[in-house]
Amino acid sequence: MLLTWLQSSLSSSILSCVLGSIHVFQVWEKIHDHFQKLTRAKAHQLCTKLRSTTLDNKSVSEFLLHIKALADALASIRDPIIPEQHVDVILEGLPSNYNSVIKSKFKPMLIEEVEALLLVNEMQLKK
Repeated sequence: MLLTWLQSSLSSSILSCVLGSIHVFQVWEKIHDHFQKLTRAKAHQLCTKLRSTTLDNKSVSEFLLHIKALADALASIRDPIIPEQHVDVILEGLPSNYNSVIKSKFKPMLIEEVEALLLVNEMQLKK
């Protein structure tokens, strides 16, 4: 009875994933596996976007917000990046006119320090 109720409550796209299940635990396992695969695919997609993010024609603020949004999205699916990776992503996305900031990459820096340096550097470049 529980199996019938559970199957009747599923959307047609999810129901197709659990066809052939004869026990409730099999339905749960198949649903779990399906969403686990979707989550891993989303994490991979977000990591790829994060690694390919560059300053391009964005302002530093927009660039930093974009990276933070991607990092937050990864954290929301329980695949957070560590602060050192966050700093590396920021520094690797910068063009050569930010060399003074990039040179400091070999010193351990907090995300907030990197962001402040970039914003100051952007203001200096605009002058």
